[in-house]
Amino acid sequence: MNEEQKLTSASDRPIEHGRTYDHAHHGPVEVTGIWQKTRWVETVRDGDEQETVVIRFLPPDGDDWSDERSASLNEFLEHID
Repeated sequence: MNEEQKLTSASDRPIEHGRTYDHAHHGPVEVTGIWQKTRWVETVRDGDEQETVVIRFLPPDGDDWSDERSASLNEFLEHID
Protein backbone atom coordinates (compact mmCIF):
# COMPACT_ATOMS: atom_id res chain seq x y z
CA MET A 1 0.00 0.00 0.00
CA ASN A 2 1.53 3.30 -0.99
CA GLU A 3 0.35 6.87 -0.60
CA GLU A 4 -0.13 7.23 -4.37
CA GLN A 5 -2.82 4.53 -4.28
CA LYS A 6 -4.59 5.94 -1.21
CA LEU A 7 -8.03 7.46 -1.70
CA THR A 8 -9.57 9.86 0.77
CA SER A 9 -13.20 9.33 -0.21
CA ALA A 10 -14.97 6.65 -2.19
CA SER A 11 -18.43 8.16 -2.11
CA ASP A 12 -18.15 9.27 -5.74
CA ARG A 13 -15.35 6.95 -6.87
CA PRO A 14 -15.31 3.27 -7.73
CA ILE A 15 -13.89 0.73 -5.32
CA GLU A 16 -10.83 -0.78 -7.00
CA HIS A 17 -8.79 -3.91 -6.40
CA GLY A 18 -5.34 -3.06 -4.99
CA ARG A 19 -6.36 0.40 -3.73
CA THR A 20 -6.13 1.57 -0.13
CA TYR A 21 -9.05 3.15 1.72
CA ASP A 22 -9.40 4.59 5.24
CA HIS A 23 -11.75 2.26 7.12
CA ALA A 24 -13.49 3.53 10.27
CA HIS A 25 -12.75 0.38 12.27
CA HIS A 26 -9.52 -0.95 10.74
CA GLY A 27 -7.63 2.14 9.57
CA PRO A 28 -6.01 1.97 6.12
CA VAL A 29 -7.14 -1.22 4.36
CA GLU A 30 -6.09 -2.62 1.00
CA VAL A 31 -8.82 -4.11 -1.20
CA THR A 32 -7.68 -7.64 -2.04
CA GLY A 33 -10.74 -8.83 -3.93
CA ILE A 34 -14.11 -7.77 -5.28
CA TRP A 35 -16.69 -10.45 -5.91
CA GLN A 36 -19.83 -9.67 -7.88
CA LYS A 37 -22.12 -12.66 -7.38
CA THR A 38 -19.68 -15.50 -8.16
CA ARG A 39 -17.22 -13.70 -10.39
CA TRP A 40 -14.14 -11.71 -9.45
CA VAL A 41 -14.00 -8.13 -10.80
CA GLU A 42 -11.35 -5.39 -10.81
CA THR A 43 -13.62 -2.49 -9.89
CA VAL A 44 -17.17 -1.73 -8.79
CA ARG A 45 -18.99 1.56 -8.46
CA ASP A 46 -22.56 0.86 -7.34
CA GLY A 47 -24.26 -2.17 -5.91
CA ASP A 48 -27.38 -3.27 -7.71
CA GLU A 49 -30.00 -4.46 -5.23
CA GLN A 50 -30.33 -7.65 -7.28
CA GLU A 51 -26.61 -8.42 -7.08
CA THR A 52 -24.44 -9.38 -4.18
CA VAL A 53 -21.10 -7.55 -4.13
CA VAL A 54 -18.54 -8.56 -1.50
CA ILE A 55 -15.37 -6.60 -0.82
CA ARG A 56 -12.40 -8.49 0.66
CA PHE A 57 -9.78 -6.34 2.36
CA LEU A 58 -6.61 -6.65 4.39
CA PRO A 59 -6.25 -4.52 7.54
CA PRO A 60 -2.90 -2.84 8.24
CA ASP A 61 -1.84 -5.49 10.77
CA GLY A 62 -2.66 -8.34 8.37
CA ASP A 63 0.05 -10.26 6.58
CA ASP A 64 -1.72 -12.70 4.26
CA TRP A 65 -5.06 -14.05 3.07
CA SER A 66 -5.87 -15.59 6.48
CA ASP A 67 -6.10 -12.06 7.94
CA GLU A 68 -8.53 -10.81 5.29
CA ARG A 69 -11.91 -9.39 6.25
CA SER A 70 -15.01 -9.11 4.08
CA ALA A 71 -18.04 -6.85 3.87
CA SER A 72 -20.86 -6.17 1.47
CA LEU A 73 -20.28 -3.22 -0.83
CA ASN A 74 -22.78 -1.08 1.09
CA GLU A 75 -21.20 -1.95 4.46
CA PHE A 76 -17.73 -1.19 3.10
CA LEU A 77 -18.85 2.18 1.69
CA GLU A 78 -20.44 3.12 5.03
CA HIS A 79 -17.13 2.58 6.84
CA ILE A 80 -14.68 4.35 4.56
CA ASP A 81 -13.93 8.05 4.39
